[in-house]
Amino acid sequence: EPVQTYYFYQASQGQNIFPLSLNFKMLMHRFGSEENLPPVIRAKILEKDSSAMTEELKERLKYMRHVPVSSSIDVVELDLSHIVGKETMEAFKDQLKARKRQRERKNKAEKVREQRIRR
Repeated sequence: EPVQTYYFYQASQGQNIFPLSLNFKMLMHRFGSEENLPPVIRAKILEKDSSAMTEELKERLKYMRHVPVSSSIDVVELDLSHIVGKETMEAFKDQLKARKRQRERKNKAEKVREQRIRR
Protein backbone atom coordinates (compact mmCIF):
# COMPACT_ATOMS: atom_id res chain seq x y z
CA GLU A 1 0.00 0.00 0.00
CA PRO A 2 1.46 3.41 -0.95
CA VAL A 3 2.32 5.82 1.85
CA GLN A 4 0.06 8.87 1.97
CA THR A 5 1.75 12.17 2.75
CA TYR A 6 -0.16 15.12 4.17
CA TYR A 7 1.27 18.61 4.25
CA PHE A 8 0.12 21.04 6.91
CA TYR A 9 0.97 24.35 8.49
CA GLN A 10 1.29 24.71 12.24
CA ALA A 11 2.35 27.54 14.55
CA SER A 12 6.12 28.04 14.47
CA GLN A 13 6.47 27.33 18.20
CA GLY A 14 4.73 23.95 17.81
CA GLN A 15 1.36 24.89 19.30
CA ASN A 16 -1.67 23.13 17.82
CA ILE A 17 -2.69 26.14 15.73
CA PHE A 18 -3.68 25.36 12.16
CA PRO A 19 -5.06 27.41 9.25
CA LEU A 20 -8.66 27.08 8.15
CA SER A 21 -9.18 24.58 5.33
CA LEU A 22 -10.33 27.48 3.11
CA ASN A 23 -6.89 29.04 3.56
CA PHE A 24 -5.24 25.80 2.48
CA LYS A 25 -7.50 25.62 -0.60
CA MET A 26 -6.49 29.17 -1.49
CA LEU A 27 -2.81 28.27 -1.22
CA MET A 28 -3.34 25.20 -3.38
CA HIS A 29 -5.15 27.33 -5.97
CA ARG A 30 -2.24 29.77 -6.08
CA PHE A 31 0.67 27.32 -5.93
CA GLY A 32 -0.84 24.30 -7.73
CA SER A 33 0.47 21.46 -5.57
CA GLU A 34 1.49 20.76 -2.01
CA GLU A 35 5.13 20.45 -3.04
CA ASN A 36 5.10 24.05 -4.32
CA LEU A 37 3.60 25.62 -1.19
CA PRO A 38 5.74 28.15 0.67
CA PRO A 39 7.53 26.52 3.61
CA VAL A 40 6.54 29.37 5.99
CA ILE A 41 3.50 31.66 6.05
CA ARG A 42 3.29 34.92 7.96
CA ALA A 43 -0.23 36.33 7.95
CA LYS A 44 -2.70 38.28 10.07
CA ILE A 45 -5.16 36.14 12.00
CA LEU A 46 -8.74 37.19 11.22
CA GLU A 47 -10.47 34.70 13.51
CA LYS A 48 -9.56 31.88 15.87
CA ASP A 49 -11.78 28.97 16.87
CA SER A 50 -10.71 26.74 19.73
CA SER A 51 -11.83 23.19 20.36
CA ALA A 52 -10.55 19.76 21.35
CA MET A 53 -9.42 17.08 18.92
CA THR A 54 -11.93 14.27 18.45
CA GLU A 55 -11.94 11.06 16.43
CA GLU A 56 -14.46 12.68 14.08
CA LEU A 57 -12.17 15.67 13.45
CA LYS A 58 -9.21 13.37 12.86
CA GLU A 59 -11.19 11.53 10.22
CA ARG A 60 -12.43 14.71 8.55
CA LEU A 61 -9.17 16.69 8.77
CA LYS A 62 -6.56 14.24 7.64
CA TYR A 63 -3.71 16.74 8.07
CA MET A 64 -4.44 16.76 11.83
CA ARG A 65 -4.28 13.00 12.38
CA HIS A 66 -1.03 13.40 14.31
CA VAL A 67 -2.78 15.43 17.05
CA PRO A 68 -3.84 13.26 20.01
CA VAL A 69 -7.54 12.99 20.86
CA SER A 70 -8.61 15.49 23.56
CA SER A 71 -5.73 17.86 22.73
CA SER A 72 -6.61 21.53 22.44
CA ILE A 73 -6.49 22.87 18.90
CA ASP A 74 -7.00 26.28 17.39
CA VAL A 75 -8.07 26.77 13.79
CA VAL A 76 -7.30 30.23 12.46
CA GLU A 77 -8.61 32.10 9.46
CA LEU A 78 -5.72 33.99 7.88
CA ASP A 79 -5.56 37.02 5.59
CA LEU A 80 -3.54 35.53 2.74
CA SER A 81 -4.11 38.35 0.24
CA HIS A 82 -0.42 39.30 0.22
CA ILE A 83 0.58 35.69 -0.51
CA VAL A 84 -2.01 34.33 -2.95
CA GLY A 85 -2.62 37.42 -5.11
CA LYS A 86 -5.63 38.96 -6.80
CA GLU A 87 -6.59 36.01 -9.01
CA THR A 88 -6.92 33.63 -6.07
CA MET A 89 -8.69 36.24 -3.94
CA GLU A 90 -11.18 36.71 -6.78
CA ALA A 91 -11.69 32.95 -7.14
CA PHE A 92 -12.60 32.69 -3.44
CA LYS A 93 -14.39 36.04 -3.02
CA ASP A 94 -17.83 34.54 -2.27
CA GLN A 95 -16.46 32.24 0.43
CA LEU A 96 -14.34 35.06 1.88
CA LYS A 97 -17.34 37.42 1.97
CA ALA A 98 -19.41 34.75 3.71
CA ARG A 99 -16.66 34.25 6.31
CA LYS A 100 -16.46 38.02 6.86
CA ARG A 101 -20.24 38.27 7.39
CA GLN A 102 -20.04 35.34 9.82
CA ARG A 103 -17.24 37.07 11.80
CA GLU A 104 -19.21 40.32 11.90
CA ARG A 105 -22.37 38.56 13.16
CA LYS A 106 -20.34 36.74 15.82
CA ASN A 107 -18.67 39.98 16.97
CA LYS A 108 -22.01 41.78 17.12
CA ALA A 109 -23.53 38.95 19.18
CA GLU A 110 -20.56 39.05 21.59
CA LYS A 111 -21.00 42.81 22.08
CA VAL A 112 -24.70 42.34 22.83
CA ARG A 113 -23.86 39.62 25.39
CA GLU A 114 -21.27 41.87 27.03
CA GLN A 115 -23.78 44.71 27.32
CA ARG A 116 -26.32 42.39 28.94
CA ILE A 117 -23.73 41.19 31.46
CA ARG A 118 -22.86 44.77 32.43
CA ARG A 119 -26.48 45.59 33.26
